[in-house]
Amino acid sequence: MRRQPTRDLRSPSSPTAPTAPPPIPGTRGYGNLLTSVPGLTVYHNQQSVATYGYTGAGGQWWTFDDPWSIGQKTAYPRSKGLLGGMIWEMSGDAPNGTLITALDNGLK
Repeated sequence: MRRQPTRDLRSPSSPTAPTAPPPIPGTRGYGNLLTSVPGLTVYHNQQSVATYGYTGAGGQWWTFDDPWSIGQKTAYPRSKGLLGGMIWEMSGDAPNGTLITALDNGLK
């Protein structure tokens, strides 16, 4: 008699190749947002520590992280003596790694 494989939280797994998540309609990664949305003006809000962009009257609003907001957000754990933080995946970063570089620099 063959034993049935275990399928629960303790089930073994095998590694998979890293892949980018599929595109979601209405979203853009930082890597192409600034160049693919014509007329986008970028703003930084000090109080909410947020970056957003707006294309003008009747236009589109976009919210995203950029090097400024990442710098602001990494200052907080450093000010508390913490050694790091949590981020979501970075597949939307610019090809030159603008955001991951800002994260690395901010935590040094």
